[in-house]
Amino acid sequence: MRNQRDIFRQLPVARKLLIIVGVFVAIVLCVFYLDIFRSEVLSGVRAYVGGEGLWSKAEKRAALNLTTYAESHEEGDYHAYLSEIAVPLGDKQARLQLQSSKPDMALVYEGFVQGRNAPDDVDSMAMLFRRFGRIGYMAHAIKVWTEGDAGIDQMRSLAEQLHAEINSPNPDARKIQQITAQVTAVDAQVTPLEDEFSATLSKGARWINHVLSIVTLAATGLLLLVGIGLSAGVLKQIRNSEEKYRNLINTADDAISSGESFRAARFFGFTS
Repeated sequence: MRNQRDIFRQLPVARKLLIIVGVFVAIVLCVFYLDIFRSEVLSGVRAYVGGEGLWSKAEKRAALNLTTYAESHEEGDYHAYLSEIAVPLGDKQARLQLQSSKPDMALVYEGFVQGRNAPDDVDSMAMLFRRFGRIGYMAHAIKVWTEGDAGIDQMRSLAEQLHAEINSPNPDARKIQQITAQVTAVDAQVTPLEDEFSATLSKGARWINHVLSIVTLAATGLLLLVGIGLSAGVLKQIRNSEEKYRNLINTADDAISSGESFRAARFFGFTS
């Protein structure tokens, strides 16, 4: 470290100024990209929280449509269930792709859009999943999400049983009632997971925002300290150089004055 400081002191002023500008630019770019990264992360979190709301509403409507279908035996009610259950199934498709070693981003996009997420949010959602999917809050949220999908799979299985029973030659009212009760039980089991998913990501968003704010502040402080330190060193060198050149000029003036006095003395015959 000391050798590096000595090397820096020996550099020309122009080179030092170039280094200072380079350090400033590097730190400013670092702060700039940190801010962009924070915005992208928070945008992804907001998209997931909003998507959870869509997932939850679709799941509730799917369960309600199945209950209605159990009473009405109308295919329209069953198709309404299929339309709603497609939302969490789309999100599941995206999740499974993102958890693979080589995700097909076209299928990720297709899945999230089927889940009624905004197309513009897909990139930030995929980035957040890929970068933080195994860390802290995001990892826990994905675990909760996976448990929720397991509940959706149970509901789909029950829906198929219900559809088959209603379309059988002699529908069993008791069996239909049992399946309907199971659908209601699955819905009740999934509800706490929906709340936990949103709460987990909200906590994660606050934590990430706090950490990145500290990092940004630290980078800004470093920028100021480095800038002040390097600038002070350059100014000191400039002052030393000015003093050195001033002394050289004064010495030269004295030499010139002495030479002129000597020539004048010789001219007037005052030399010894």
